[in-house]
Formats: sequence, structure tokens, C-alpha cells
Amino acid sequence: MEKGPKGLRVLLTGGNRGIGFEACRQLVLSPAVGSLFFTARSEEKAQRALEVFSKEKPESIALGHFILEQDDEKSVDALLNRLKEERIAIDVVIVNAGVMFKGNAVNAKILDITMRTNLKGPVRLVEGLLSAEMPLRRVVLVSSGLGRPSKIKNAALQERARLLLQKENDTAVLWSTVAEYESDMMSPSKSGLWPTSIYSISKLLLTAYSNIKSRTEKGGVLWVPCCPGLCQTDLVGQRKVERSAEQGGRTLCHAATAEDVEAKKGWFLEKEEWVQID
Repeated sequence: MEKGPKGLRVLLTGGNRGIGFEACRQLVLSPAVGSLFFTARSEEKAQRALEVFSKEKPESIALGHFILEQDDEKSVDALLNRLKEERIAIDVVIVNAGVMFKGNAVNAKILDITMRTNLKGPVRLVEGLLSAEMPLRRVVLVSSGLGRPSKIKNAALQERARLLLQKENDTAVLWSTVAEYESDMMSPSKSGLWPTSIYSISKLLLTAYSNIKSRTEKGGVLWVPCCPGLCQTDLVGQRKVERSAEQGGRTLCHAATAEDVEAKKGWFLEKEEWVQID
């Protein structure tokens, strides 16, 4: 993969805690990386993470941060403007930040925040980087194995989801599906057709976006949807799970820097294994 003058210039969202934090710790030690920029939701959170990364990184690695509310269009646009104004080029973007509400409650607020954070914000950021004539070579979108068509019980919707992931579609089909889903979830007669987890559908749609772009985008950008697995982070609370945040970070780091990713176009990196979505 083509690199900047001193290695890859990487931008990772949600780098101040959890899997994103651990991915940053590994990226600053990667010989493939020359610069790392991460985002956090506040300056205080960013500074705490920056203190750790600064102590662990080699002197040759450039390190920077930005404030980003991924569900806020103005915040996304402000980040894109700063990159442009400061002439910061990005080779690899890792869209890691996301949200998952506890429980299966469904209301307009939860639906809106989840879809803006997990799908619409990431797409706005990536499309902005593409249109800014960045030397972007790789887009890593952190999705989830929960966003599988097999998780949808309704047979007709399951088949539609499978075709959305696998068929030659364009983004118009994706956004039409998004609009229909959001409408259905607010309809008492139709919401039961979909899984109760808004998070899982938002991630399925994010994977679909990645697959569509990998087929239609010109310019040699490599699209890598990935799932680090269920890891020990704030997301799971006190519940004990099999994988550590460090292991999850390893998945992101591999997706962003490994050369063998070149041969896996259109696949889904789940933990350390390349799979096709069922």
C-alpha cells in the first residue's frame, strides 16, 4: 500500500477509550505508521489519551487529535475543514466511534442517535475525505457480526438484507433502505418485522455501504468492514466476555495496516478471520 513520506497517515475516530484506545496504542508502535490522528468527544478526554500515547510512541511518530461528535453534521464538517486548513493528508481512516444503547427500547430519539452515530456520521466523514482529494488508500469501517442478515427473522427482509450486501447496488438503494427502515421502526404495525436491536441494523447498513463503495468507487481505495468481536469495554459493563479490548484493537490495527488485506476486497474481517457475511 502506498504510504506518506514517513509512513501511513492514519485518522481514527473514538480513540480515547475502549477498542479505539487500544488500537491507537498499537498503531503508534506499528512500523507502517508515520502519523496518527485520533478523535475524542472532549478536550479533556483527548488529553488523557494523548498523555498515554505520547509516553509509548517512538519519537518518529507524529501524533495529533481532534474533537468530534460523530452524530453531529457540523462537528464532522468542522473536522474536515480543519484537515483542509492545516493541510493534513490522510492515507487511512478508521471509523471506530459508535453507540449502542442498553436494552431493546425503541423510540425516535434512540433511532435517530444510533443511525446518525453509526451510519450517517461515518458516511459523511468518509465522503468528505474522498471529495477533499485526500490520498486516501484505505477505509476501515468498524461494523459488527451482529449485523448479519441471518439475525433478521422475517424471511423477506432477511433476503433483502442479503441482497443489499451481495448484489451490485448503488448508494441510492442503500439510502432508500435506510429511509424505509426508519419509517418502519416508528410504525406499530411494521416495527416487529425488524430485529429489536437498532445497533445491529445500523451496522448491517454500514457494512452494506462499505461493500457498495468497494464495487463502485474509483481510485483504488480499499474498503475494509471489520468486527473486533465482543470485547471487555464499557459497552459490556461488568459482564465477563472472551476478548480483551487489546485483542479488539489488534483487529483494527490489522485491518488498517496489513498487506494481506489487499487480497480480501469485498470480505468482512471478523476478529482475525476473513469471512463472507451470511
